[in-house]
Amino acid sequence: MALRPIIDALIAARAEELELCGAQVSIDLECPTIRADTEGLILTLSNLLDNAIKFSREVAEPRIAIVSRLQADSCILWVKDNGIGF
Repeated sequence: MALRPIIDALIAARAEELELCGAQVSIDLECPTIRADTEGLILTLSNLLDNAIKFSREVAEPRIAIVSRLQADSCILWVKDNGIGF
């Protein structure tokens, strides 16, 4: 499955919230396609993106990065933010 359309849809669904908090979102995908459970991937990315928005909301310049990297025969995917953390 293509990863970028899923990420684009998740970001589009949160466009108003991202604009309100002024968050900049960067996307850096080394893996354009992956093999995964679509529903599980969408749910996981939704939760990670929602947490990134929630916990970086109070930062002066909120930044969220969605990144994937090839490692051996796998694709590692993560969501990173500059928020308060856990």
